[in-house]
Amino acid sequence: MDTALAYATLNTALLTQDTRLLRATTPLGDALVAERCVVDEGVSRLFSVTLDCLSTSTQLDVTPMLGREISIDLLLADRSSRRWHMMVTGIDNLGADGGLARYRIHARPWLQALAWRRDSFIFQDKTSIDILTEIFADYPLSSYAFEVTATPPKRAVRTQYRESDLEFVQRILAEDGLAFRFVHQQGDGDDSDSAAARHQLVVFDAGATLPASAASPIRFHRSDATETSDTITRFHSALTVQSNTVTRSAWDDKTLQAHAAQLASSEDAGKLPTLEDYDYDGHGRYADGDDANRVAVLRLRALEARQVRYEGSGTVRQLSPGDTFEMTGHDRYDGQGGDGAGQAIDELGHEYTVLRVIHEVANNLGSQAATLVGSTDLERGRYLNRFDAQPRAAAVLPVWRTRPTAPEAVIAQVVAGDEAPIASGRDLRVKVQFPWQRGERPLAGGLAHRSHGDERGNAPGSAASGTWLRVATGQAGPNWGGHHIPRAGTEVIVEFLDGDIDQPVVSAQLYNDSDLPPYSAGIDGGANHGGVLSGWHSQALDGSGHNQWLFDDTSGQLRMQMATSTAASQLNLGHLVAQAPADGTRGAWRGSGFELRSDAWTVLRSGQGMLLSSAADAQATATLATPNTLQRLRQAQNIAQRLDSTAVQRKAQALRANEGFEDAIKAVDPEQEGKLPASVNGQDANKASMESRDGTDPVDGIADARVVLDAPLSLNLATPASAVLHATGDVHASAQEDVHVSARNTFAVVAGQAAGIYADQDGIRAIAAQAPVSLRAHTDALELLAAQGVTITSTEAAIDVLAKESVTLVAGGASVTLQGSDIIFKMPGMFSVKGASHSFDGPASDAAQLPQLPSARTGTYTQQVVYNDALGEKFEDMPFTVQHKPEADTWMGDTPLAGSTERVHTEESQPLEYSLRYAKFKFGDEAA
Repeated sequence: MDTALAYATLNTALLTQDTRLLRATTPLGDALVAERCVVDEGVSRLFSVTLDCLSTSTQLDVTPMLGREISIDLLLADRSSRRWHMMVTGIDNLGADGGLARYRIHARPWLQALAWRRDSFIFQDKTSIDILTEIFADYPLSSYAFEVTATPPKRAVRTQYRESDLEFVQRILAEDGLAFRFVHQQGDGDDSDSAAARHQLVVFDAGATLPASAASPIRFHRSDATETSDTITRFHSALTVQSNTVTRSAWDDKTLQAHAAQLASSEDAGKLPTLEDYDYDGHGRYADGDDANRVAVLRLRALEARQVRYEGSGTVRQLSPGDTFEMTGHDRYDGQGGDGAGQAIDELGHEYTVLRVIHEVANNLGSQAATLVGSTDLERGRYLNRFDAQPRAAAVLPVWRTRPTAPEAVIAQVVAGDEAPIASGRDLRVKVQFPWQRGERPLAGGLAHRSHGDERGNAPGSAASGTWLRVATGQAGPNWGGHHIPRAGTEVIVEFLDGDIDQPVVSAQLYNDSDLPPYSAGIDGGANHGGVLSGWHSQALDGSGHNQWLFDDTSGQLRMQMATSTAASQLNLGHLVAQAPADGTRGAWRGSGFELRSDAWTVLRSGQGMLLSSAADAQATATLATPNTLQRLRQAQNIAQRLDSTAVQRKAQALRANEGFEDAIKAVDPEQEGKLPASVNGQDANKASMESRDGTDPVDGIADARVVLDAPLSLNLATPASAVLHATGDVHASAQEDVHVSARNTFAVVAGQAAGIYADQDGIRAIAAQAPVSLRAHTDALELLAAQGVTITSTEAAIDVLAKESVTLVAGGASVTLQGSDIIFKMPGMFSVKGASHSFDGPASDAAQLPQLPSARTGTYTQQVVYNDALGEKFEDMPFTVQHKPEADTWMGDTPLAGSTERVHTEESQPLEYSLRYAKFKFGDEAA
């Protein structure tokens, strides 16, 4: 036959594929005839198809086929057909030979399209099924189903970061122990124009029931032309050693423990030792121990399944991954099957699960076509396959896929609710949004998220973004440490624990061109220094005020400030300069030292003692060392005691307050009670010496809760209003030189019992420049005594001596008495009356006009209790109660060192009750 006749015959033969072993259905119709095909499909694998086709056209336009779904049919033994559907991913033009053009079509399932989209997306509070559903919605060809017996756990966050959709889907399926297979729609008809693919992705777990193969049971038998059914021609086991113990662990910061699980295989390991597969799965991977156990079970079952595998080949055209089948006719694997090592796991004996099948099909195009294309093996056509299987009892689980390692660090921005300045959890967690997140409100310059399944995206720009991230700090511990909560809009550095993209933490906060640091200086800073200011500055949440702790490291001008804008309250130390809030410019010098100021209240409070001193004691060996104060107290005590002794000798009022000096000196004298205990908080309280750190002298202190003021030069107290000085006990004022008290209007000294004025040398003067001087004794006698003469002079008026009863003048034994209506003269000598004239008129009288003096007592009623034990010692630090019954007033406390309570004053005589511990006493009234 000549060539022309051969081409004509061949073209006629290529017009139909009805009787072919392999048929292809494409958008190009009969323009392509299937020549040969290799289909490689498996569980948890994307099948691949390589289809060689012949065409009589060397200029065939195959472009419309790209991305479209095509079908191939394999003729079965019963003259029915098995159909695969697939998406064309590539077409090769292999050239032409003898008038026939050969094209090679590469095809994959619709799931392959996921490999062509690369994305970064955060999925929140979703299961893996929820995530798959959301992703598949973006692909019009998607067709899928779920056959799971247990719902996978919901994860707080799962991050797809710079991964293709396919890589991400396969990873989360493997993490949850979910496998998949493809089921192809069977039957006639060309539905290539329908939206969804005609091959369906079926996701299933280890508990799902797998379908039985349409070819089961399958004979183990030779394959030849005389056989009427497909058979398995080769079948053998492949045994491998696997780990027989699985341990999984992960730390959980919420429960502060590691959730772990350990499982050992029940399979007979023979002489093998324990082969442990231990892995720390990273921070926060497991929510609890059950979650860890679930993963350990999946991993162990996957390892057990890999111990025994079977490899075979044959002509069974209906074998599909994920199908189960029963094999008969094999003298080793029939009946109970197994070969020893696989006996335990192969509980179902001769039933198996197909894991992978490689189909090889070649069409019979006749001897003429074979000669033209140079392939003589096409003459008779053929089908062969190779497959892998495992015992049906073994779990079908995917291969574990390691998560991609997250970048070392990325930039993010803290987000909060609408207009909210901050959003934080109680354990210092914040939410962030990454620049690569797309959605409704991305970061400045970000993009919207265009998706068929989710138009909102995952960039809400609010606290709905992502999950709570812990914030790393320099110090953190059980109720101690330091922290600064990042505010909304703050740029932060996010790192990932164990390189896990799903375990982010905020490791640092950043300044940028928009958010400048406080006290910013340096190049382009605008400040009058190069950057000598540092510290901490915070803003009120509404921006109306601030708090700050500032350090000024200017050479020779060191300064520190703790301040708050509330009432302009500040503590300034060192070289004080003017500086506006939140301004980095150093202003004019204001002084040096220590400044505590506030526009509101200021309180200094101490529970054990306080020393306020302006003495710069460079040699002080203790904080409360008061050697100068002690010296001045002793000087004051000395002068007060000398003056008191002199006054008492001359019948003046005694200075009873001198007793308080002893208590004051004792409280600050380290040789007495002015020292710390021998041990403070377990540490010896001894002053170090120049020779050794281990001293023997006690550390100076103040024995009780008293305030000591020490001013070596001058102590000035001034107020434009009133000043009040009150002591429940005594007030003692002494001076080495003079004491001057002046008042612009009135100076009054009032004593409840007695008042005394004593001058040892220069005398006492009572002078009223423009008003009378009055000396009064309201209820007793008034005495004027002098060692020398007494002169009473009225320079401009008269001298009146008035008495209600009598007036007596006595000198040298003679006396004159004015009594009633009589004048009585008494003298031992001569009575002489001298005058220029004498007039003795009749009787007359002149009544004395006496001033009215108050007759009532002016003193208050007072009482004080001193608690002594049976030996006369003072009770100290004992609970006492003082109760004023009529007024229902009660005073409670612990007795002071002197053992005495505060003095209680009343205007009238009132009963008081006193108690000490459990003893109760009642005292009568006692007037002051």
